[in-house]
Amino acid sequence: MRYALILAIAWLGAVGTARAAQDWTARIDLSPLATLAVQHNQTIKTLDTFARQVIYQITGRQSLDGHDALFVLLDMSFRPERYVQRNIIKITNVPLRKEFLALSTIDASERDRIVHEGTVSLEFLQQPEVLDLLRNVQADSPSKTRAIDQVMLARGAMERICLIEPGFIMAAIFPPATNAPEDRLWHRPFEMIGDVPALSGLVDMLQKHGHPAPDPPPGYQDRLPLLRDIFAANISLLDGWNSEDADKINRSAKRLADLLPRVNPAAYPSHAKRTAEVIYNRLMKLTIPGAALYFAALVLFLMGSRSGVTGLRMWALFCMILALLVHTMGIGIRWWLVGDVFPPIKNEFESVMFSAWFGAMVGLILELRWPRGIFGAAASFVGTLALVAIFAAPYVTGTQIGGEIAPVQGVLMSYWLYIHVTMVTAAYAMIAMGFMLSSWWLLRYYFSADSSRPAASADGSFLATLDQCNLVVLQLAFWVLGAGIILGAIWADQSWGRPWGWDPKETFALVTWIVYLITVHVRVVTTEKAWWTALLGCLGFFVMLFNWIGVNFLLVGLHSYA
Repeated sequence: MRYALILAIAWLGAVGTARAAQDWTARIDLSPLATLAVQHNQTIKTLDTFARQVIYQITGRQSLDGHDALFVLLDMSFRPERYVQRNIIKITNVPLRKEFLALSTIDASERDRIVHEGTVSLEFLQQPEVLDLLRNVQADSPSKTRAIDQVMLARGAMERICLIEPGFIMAAIFPPATNAPEDRLWHRPFEMIGDVPALSGLVDMLQKHGHPAPDPPPGYQDRLPLLRDIFAANISLLDGWNSEDADKINRSAKRLADLLPRVNPAAYPSHAKRTAEVIYNRLMKLTIPGAALYFAALVLFLMGSRSGVTGLRMWALFCMILALLVHTMGIGIRWWLVGDVFPPIKNEFESVMFSAWFGAMVGLILELRWPRGIFGAAASFVGTLALVAIFAAPYVTGTQIGGEIAPVQGVLMSYWLYIHVTMVTAAYAMIAMGFMLSSWWLLRYYFSADSSRPAASADGSFLATLDQCNLVVLQLAFWVLGAGIILGAIWADQSWGRPWGWDPKETFALVTWIVYLITVHVRVVTTEKAWWTALLGCLGFFVMLFNWIGVNFLLVGLHSYA
């Protein structure tokens, strides 16, 4: 009995400890820190965005152990000993994983685990044998260079968090001292230590462990009391984290969020913008909400186009308009956050989002003009496909496709860029609409009751309507893409000093246009007009996809950023 009582007390104590450990993380409120502004890759963003990008770079996800990216980032910095030996660095490239089978310093089971799970630890990547292996692979297999670069970037990010600057928020959170045009550089906490006399002991400790004391940036001398308070709040946050004191963490987080904007209020983004960015991130950049509404519209349009039920089409229009509003809101928020005069269309994420928006707008206008449900279905298909694709692409390919919010830089800054990209992405949206209509026509043609004589079958009139709708969309794509290519040549002449250079993107854009040139003119020389139009509509879509996406990953050129 006594033994059972001791076991029961021990069990209750273990449960209580586990619940306490769980409760302290559940009671943490990091929302004040999430809206802090940081500078990363020459871009001002929230700490929430920065944490998502860094943790994704390391783990291939934006969460770990059920915790969001900001919690993981801080936990890595404040308790690095928990992460250095953990297998959390993701290697997405399977051929690169298999290269570790040649590593003799680890046992066979660990080699197999790396190949199947694709995760390694920071400690593993620091081993000389591993580094030698990666250097040899890079020399022998240039095709794996990008994958190796991703691994080394993840290693570098984790080293900075866990080993180089532990105990601090690992980001440039201090705004510049002045508002002068040449003073645009934000500073990391580690860089500011030398400016705070009260932290001289920390400088001595860093020097003792082989880290050179940072040179204090000029201009902050009149804000030393504020800097001392900021570092005191950071130390309090660190202490609360290590003692698992949620209340202390919350107080310190609020204190930091209140103090940091005071360093230079004029250089700090507004609270409204920072809050909007955090909400935008948590709503998955409005991609999945928009895609869900587009998909509902697609299903309803498909059902209504054949059933003849007017109510289904009206509900489809309602869902599509609602999806378009969500889609427009996503673009509008992004545009507002960038703070540029022109819309954000500088990378794959933004260009796909804009392309789908143009397709939805064109499809809605055509559907309202010719209410058959066909144009609406095609536009809803494009919206669903595009928004799901840009959400899923980083998880499928292991590569970011430009989800970061930032203005266009350098030589690319030209209003011709926006005109050219707008025209081309609009054409790509109509090509995708044409693919949907072409596929629909071919499926109905081959599954109809008498596919050899569709005009005489029950589906004949519907197939003829589909063909006419498809022809309208593909002709629009042909003319708009041609105009976009010409405008691109004007932009290239301004940016690179030549209108055409047979760059891979330029070449395949021309190939795509030629496919639709053939599509438009083949109806003159063949009796099977609809069949050839549908076939070439499908072929042209995949040529366009290779030009838009495949060229960026498989070929190198001046357009590799797009």
